[in-house]
Amino acid sequence: MHAAADAAAASELAAFLQNGLPFAPSMQEGCVRSTLAAAFEQSLSAATVVVLLSKDAVARRGSGSEWERLAAEAASLGTRTAAVLLEECVPPAVLRRGPWFDGSGDRLAAFRALKRWMLAPVHSAPADAVPETAAQPDPRALEDLRCRVADQPGAVKLPAGSPLLRALVRSCHEEFEATVWMDCSLRTPENFVAELGEQLGLALEGPFDNGIEALTRHLERRRVLLAFESFPFHGLMEELVSSRCSVVTTAPASRAVPDPEAVMEDLRAWQSDANRARLALAQADAAFEHALDSNWAVAREIGRLAALVAQRRGRNAEAFRWLDRMEWEAMHRHERELAFDSARERAWIAEAWGQAAPFPPPLSPEPEQLSLFG
Repeated sequence: MHAAADAAAASELAAFLQNGLPFAPSMQEGCVRSTLAAAFEQSLSAATVVVLLSKDAVARRGSGSEWERLAAEAASLGTRTAAVLLEECVPPAVLRRGPWFDGSGDRLAAFRALKRWMLAPVHSAPADAVPETAAQPDPRALEDLRCRVADQPGAVKLPAGSPLLRALVRSCHEEFEATVWMDCSLRTPENFVAELGEQLGLALEGPFDNGIEALTRHLERRRVLLAFESFPFHGLMEELVSSRCSVVTTAPASRAVPDPEAVMEDLRAWQSDANRARLALAQADAAFEHALDSNWAVAREIGRLAALVAQRRGRNAEAFRWLDRMEWEAMHRHERELAFDSARERAWIAEAWGQAAPFPPPLSPEPEQLSLFG
């Protein structure tokens, strides 16, 4: 709500919030026509009321007792209230006691702080802590990036290893409903989609293409920051991203091949430390490939565990890919039992999707839990 003389500032704030919030602000009942208190009372049916304060707005502000009554009414209705100071003035004391954003000097900083306050009830922090970088970002470059993707929806591709991506996530994640940060250097497309869904709270139990469709629908409704390092899946991202999201990626960079035995041990911890096993799934493909020719026993265990962990986490498209790979490798090495076990688990997933089994179970028609997932 605002004085008539502050309509331009109100429009500026509304445009800023519309770009940065998952809901659109309304100005229909926001103009002060008699007193500031009367306009405030008329606005209390809204979930959130933001009062723009200026000399014009407080010229007819109403009595202190009236404001105390309105504050109590707002509290009883559960209406969140805040004030933005546009210029020095004497506001009602009740507003000064609540959330207060001083825009008399740096208006953009006040608008950003207000947006964080409005998003606080729905904000969720990144699932994984963002590591520090040795290089410090240029403050001017960081501010430019913030204007392009935090103040409004946008997409920016950065050079490999740029410290700006992590700095943006650490400094601006509260300006989004949710932020997903991922190092994508060793991930497969199936792991990337499953991990993105899991971090956004989605159970993507269907086929790969269905998972992409579910993510697309979900992201259409939310203001999310997607921050992906060493990102190779730009074609896939074009399918996912809506006009509400902001996306920052860095170009692919080489990564050291993970130690296969270390990845195997991390996956083995899936019952005692589920998060450790989840993180290991990102490295499992690279570790499997590295061990494949030199240590089949380790590669075999990585593949078995990766399929198991993915399936237990409801990431069936990722599990399906692992089972398909394990069946092929087992057949190539004449491990008939492992090939059949992998084929049967894969067939069960396909049947749960309502698809024809890609490989008819070769054993009894009444399946039982197999040793692959024992």
